[in-house]
Amino acid sequence: MTTISGRNARDNQTPSSGTNLIYLDIDGVLCTHRACAAIGETTGTADYLDPIACKLVERLISEFDGRVVISSTWRLSHNKRDMYHIFRCAGF
Repeated sequence: MTTISGRNARDNQTPSSGTNLIYLDIDGVLCTHRACAAIGETTGTADYLDPIACKLVERLISEFDGRVVISSTWRLSHNKRDMYHIFRCAGF
């Protein structure tokens, strides 16, 4: 699992206890059917993140001073640089 900060949840650089972790899947959570339909993607496989869902996750991060851990299969098919770019474009 990879955190937004790029740290691996299995190594010695994990957040300290008391840190609020948000385990985030992407497909169906940030990459929604609504978002795919909005851009005309019919297969549901677009790398387009739903701006409303992103705002809700941003709100969770802000309100709970959270750190996001990517628990999605996206972490297997996208390298760290691509993930940063995708999230930066989505406003994270």
